[in-house]
Amino acid sequence: MSHPSPAVRKLRGFTLVELLVVIGIIALLISILLPALNKARQSAQQVTCMSNMRQLGLAFAQYTNNYNSYPNYRWPEALTPYVRGTLLGSPSLPDDGSNTNLGSVMPLNLIHCPSVPADRGGTPITLTYGMNGLSFYAEWWANLIVGANEWAGDDKDDSGKEVNNKLRRVKPSKIRHASEFGVLTESWKTDAPHQSAWATAWWRLDVSNNFKCLFVHGGGKSTNILFADSHVDSLTWKAASNIDPYTGYRYLQDQDDSLFNYDYGIKRYGMEKPSKYLK
Repeated sequence: MSHPSPAVRKLRGFTLVELLVVIGIIALLISILLPALNKARQSAQQVTCMSNMRQLGLAFAQYTNNYNSYPNYRWPEALTPYVRGTLLGSPSLPDDGSNTNLGSVMPLNLIHCPSVPADRGGTPITLTYGMNGLSFYAEWWANLIVGANEWAGDDKDDSGKEVNNKLRRVKPSKIRHASEFGVLTESWKTDAPHQSAWATAWWRLDVSNNFKCLFVHGGGKSTNILFADSHVDSLTWKAASNIDPYTGYRYLQDQDDSLFNYDYGIKRYGMEKPSKYLK
């Protein structure tokens, strides 16, 4: 009986069974490693987002130190000198009404959370942080700004008539319990992100959070908040069951809670009342 020569034996490859075993082991390793890698990536993105907010918090601190009040309405313009930014609509970055230059604002990596996609249906998502306030004027809440309101910004209505409904600037000393009041949350105009922008045109300045925060981290389980004392913390709230129809993110929105009212609930409840979300 003849036997294969050593040269022939060297050419023998893997059997089908051996290949299937190897493929199965690789697939098993991938299934074990991928969730861990995704979790590590999500954690890194949330840490970067928190760093962004801390830097913006330092800019707010510099601004309030210089002017003894928080910016009102046009807070991207107010903070631009402190972050060496470039606004859409500035001489170096003209705004022609389209979104051509929207993604060229600076510093884009500071104002955009890395957990959030870069665009929605081709429209760039740039500013993903909203300042405490509303998109309309009202006296029923203790909020810092009125955003995306031409009357609040220019003190004129569409006919050019002068109106006096601009929200009064708030001094830092007016904020009760600064460590529990959110100045910035993760929020933007999700149905039209080009209107929440680092820009000068009033119609792009829907930059208030409307007492809302989007849970963009950890698979929709967590969100970051910049507090008035400049610290940043994440909020995990299992009851955030509302779903934003444009992004799929869960969100929390509460007009009465002291997290969103700088007077710690006095105007809404007639007395100080701690936030039910920060326990």
